[in-house]
Amino acid sequence: DLGVASAGTVGGKPCSMQQRGQVGGVSRSGGAMSRAQCWTPEVEDLYRLQFCGWRDVAEYAEKYGEPQRWEQPDEGGHFFISKVQLKANGYFTYWRKYRQCQDRDVMKVKIYPSPS
Repeated sequence: DLGVASAGTVGGKPCSMQQRGQVGGVSRSGGAMSRAQCWTPEVEDLYRLQFCGWRDVAEYAEKYGEPQRWEQPDEGGHFFISKVQLKANGYFTYWRKYRQCQDRDVMKVKIYPSPS
């Protein structure tokens, strides 16, 4: 047990319906960065990218194209990112097929508003 809970949880407890309707428990409206409040598959992908120094998928894609994803889904049907190149030096970081962002790390994930 890695101390992680299933999709749509925060602190091992289910997220509210309002939190599930937003990305990671925060709304993308407004111009400021916000932090994830609840684990979602999108928060998982952001965690993997930000761990490697990237802001989001768009920033990574500008340099290396779309991140590589697992060909087979995990138990929840999600196709998570499998391989990311580090921003600092281009070395590869390999990720597991299943959730790696533990509940204690969800609040570390930054969510930026989409450019409009």
